[in-house]
Amino acid sequence: LFVSPSPSLHALTVGGMGGLILAMKARVTLGHTGRELAPPPGMALGFGLLHVGALARVGIAPLWPLAGLCVAATCWALAFGIFVWRYGPMLVQARVDGHPG
Repeated sequence: LFVSPSPSLHALTVGGMGGLILAMKARVTLGHTGRELAPPPGMALGFGLLHVGALARVGIAPLWPLAGLCVAATCWALAFGIFVWRYGPMLVQARVDGHPG
């Protein structure tokens, strides 16, 4: 019986790497804009949506490909949309601590 490595590879790349990228962008944005290293309201939902999307890609897509991909894509779009909504203003304003940069 041949078992495809694709589900485990997707779990690692979509969930692990996607979560790492979003977390690093969030942390670096706070640090480089002189803010406290505490995520703004709503980002926990963003991180949760990212991982729900990864689970949908690995768990639902093999059974119902179109539904699984739609759920995964929607969750990812919402997760990164929440990031843009919460962190976008920070990235276009001056640092809050008055330091240059």
